[in-house]
Amino acid sequence: MTTESDAFAETLERRWFAVQNACTAQRHECDYIRQSLEIAESAWRKAHARLRELEAMRDSLGAELGEMDAAHDSPASHLVRRPACRVRSAA
Repeated sequence: MTTESDAFAETLERRWFAVQNACTAQRHECDYIRQSLEIAESAWRKAHARLRELEAMRDSLGAELGEMDAAHDSPASHLVRRPACRVRSAA
C-alpha cells in the first residue's frame, strides 16, 4: 500500500518526465527552425547577388540603348543609314 507521500512523489516524477519530453521536443523544433533559417538565408544571399548582377546588366544595356538612341537622333545620323527596326529581347 502506498502512502500519500509516495503518490505525490510518483505524480511529481511523472510530471517531471512529461516536461522533460516536452523540452526535448521543443529543442528539436528549435534546431529544425534554426536550420531552416540558415538554408533560407543562404538562398536569399544567392538570389540577392543574382539580382544585383541582373540589375547591373540591365543598367549597362539601358545605357547602351540610350547611346544608340542619342546617336540615332543626332543631326549627323541621317548620313548613316541604319535599319528602322530594332530587335529587343527580354532575356
